[in-house]
Amino acid sequence: MNTNEQSDSDVSNHYPWLICVSFFLYEFLLHVIIGSFQTTMMDELHLTHTQFSLISTTAFVIVYGTMQLFVGVLVQRWGVRNCLAIALLLCTITTYLFSLTHYFILAFVLRMWMAAGCAFAYVCMMQTSMSIYPRPLQGFYIGLSNAIGTLGAILSGGPLIWCMSVFNLHWRVVMSFLSLIGMMLFCGLKYFSIPQRLHTKTHLTVPLLLYQPFFWAVALFGAFTFANLEYLSQNEGRQLLIGHGLSPIQSGFGITLIWIGYAVGSIITGWGYSRIKSPPRWMIICALFTAILFQLLLQIQTGWMLQCCMFLLGFLGSAQNLSFIYIKEFIKLEDRPIVYGVMMAMISLVLSINAPMIACYLDMAPHQNQDISILTLLTISMLVVMCMGIFIYNKETHQSHVKNTA
Repeated sequence: MNTNEQSDSDVSNHYPWLICVSFFLYEFLLHVIIGSFQTTMMDELHLTHTQFSLISTTAFVIVYGTMQLFVGVLVQRWGVRNCLAIALLLCTITTYLFSLTHYFILAFVLRMWMAAGCAFAYVCMMQTSMSIYPRPLQGFYIGLSNAIGTLGAILSGGPLIWCMSVFNLHWRVVMSFLSLIGMMLFCGLKYFSIPQRLHTKTHLTVPLLLYQPFFWAVALFGAFTFANLEYLSQNEGRQLLIGHGLSPIQSGFGITLIWIGYAVGSIITGWGYSRIKSPPRWMIICALFTAILFQLLLQIQTGWMLQCCMFLLGFLGSAQNLSFIYIKEFIKLEDRPIVYGVMMAMISLVLSINAPMIACYLDMAPHQNQDISILTLLTISMLVVMCMGIFIYNKETHQSHVKNTA
């Protein structure tokens, strides 16, 4: 094979992954971008704060989380390409119609259908990464994919608001532009292909792993690790930093640093996974140091040290990727869509109950002690996560002992 032919082959091998990771970034943008339009959307659509929260968060999270239970089955039966086509069409059409709406009910319904399309992104990306890359490279590309997807959270904040201000862009124009990107990705599916033997499965089977406590410990580890980061970035994190002496701009940058740390950590986690002898041991270490950092935030008053803590929290939080990479060692390739769908549903479930539970506790706590209450709850949560890591480590050690004595 000559150099040109080899280069073409390399491009074609990476192309399905590029489409999937682009859709994952696109999905992340659609998930979080509405928050950047809050003021203008509330004015134009005459929304209350409750109505806006229903559109921006509730409508999306409920459908997104529920769909994860079905996405794995659909990917298993219909194949990645067909599911991507349906998902991208849904996202493209609903995003464009959302840019035209003037009514709360219509915006709410469109947001739900948008979430239904977005729900396919992660599972399709994971399945494609493991279908086209050899085992030693799978961890790296999964970590890289998570890092690229995180750019959606970063871009939808400060950079987007800056662009809208400089170029005088309306939120409807931005949503129309996003629908155009969705259509471009849909057209790109014409050249999308992965090995035929991995496309479909003619009958539905429930992986035996789902019946084992070991799996649920791994799933809960990933869910709570990510949920704590999400809570800190989307809820009380900015106010916590302001309370420690940072300006609103500095606190916003601190929240961005969480996701930058997560992105960097995701790449390093994926790249180094094949070199880690015992992933559960690293899960335990990351959970322990995250709990320590939460307590350090109560003591630190220096701006640059607070920013470093935010970055380190995101970096350590990328251990969530270990749960997805580690669990693949225990399941067949054709069963992975269902398993990953259940794990994503678990994350959505924990996200939906984590913030309200903490908020209820804060409502009962004295106002002057709220920072202590938040960080104490997050610390306890990470200690529970560490216990899950210990359970996983013990199971792994026991299995290794059985194999060595057999």
